Amino acid sequence: MKCSIDYLRLRKGGDTMRLVTILALILLASAAFGQYSEVLYPGPGGSIGENWIALRGVPFDPTPAVIFGDEARIDDGRLQRLDASTQNVYGYLSFMPEEFGGMLLGDGFTVLVDNGTGYTINYDGAPDGLPDGAGQKTDMWISLPGQTGMNGGQHFIGHPFDHAVPFVNVLVTDGTRTIPVMNAIAEGWLEGYWPYLDGPTQSVLQVDPDEIVGSPYLEPGHMYVVNTMKANLALIIPPAQ
Repeated sequence: MKCSIDYLRLRKGGDTMRLVTILALILLASAAFGQYSEVLYPGPGGSIGENWIALRGVPFDPTPAVIFGDEARIDDGRLQRLDASTQNVYGYLSFMPEEFGGMLLGDGFTVLVDNGTGYTINYDGAPDGLPDGAGQKTDMWISLPGQTGMNGGQHFIGHPFDHAVPFVNVLVTDGTRTIPVMNAIAEGWLEGYWPYLDGPTQSVLQVDPDEIVGSPYLEPGHMYVVNTMKANLALIIPPAQ
């Protein structure tokens, strides 16, 4: 797989649950408020750098221009997302922001940094997960619909928590069965190669339970590339209590 800025969701129960959770979090915003940040890195020697990012909380305003602020240069396609249903990449354009849409928890994005020094984005939002009366957070669902009419496809997913979660704790469902991610990989539902980009080094690593070629955790602020070979799957990522 070519891991660069050049490569270019049938919403089911997982998406519905995620949207309901997000709406509930926003309603609780008056009681739970936080500020989230993400560092965006340049390339070596101040060259153009690529960053694969995800939001750490539920933004009160998911508009890219609000999340990135005035300092960030995200126009002209520097900020991109992947539409899994069409397998097309969309770049943010200030004169037609509706084509890009908002930035939601669980989505992954690529961002180019071309100012030579990098910067930090800050945004206000509600916390990840939906804590109950005892402070326990809910599982988060992320849909993996695949390309419309095909058996699977590529997805840019964002880790939906502001804390790390062991990869082996993730579940995968096809709507009938729910199984551990390692079983789903063994059964051929999805690939076991989940690349992510380490911003400071600009190195592409991969999720690795054995800690040989990458981290055994899904980590805050990280986008992962997930390829499926079966349509209409969903990830169920449990919180680390």
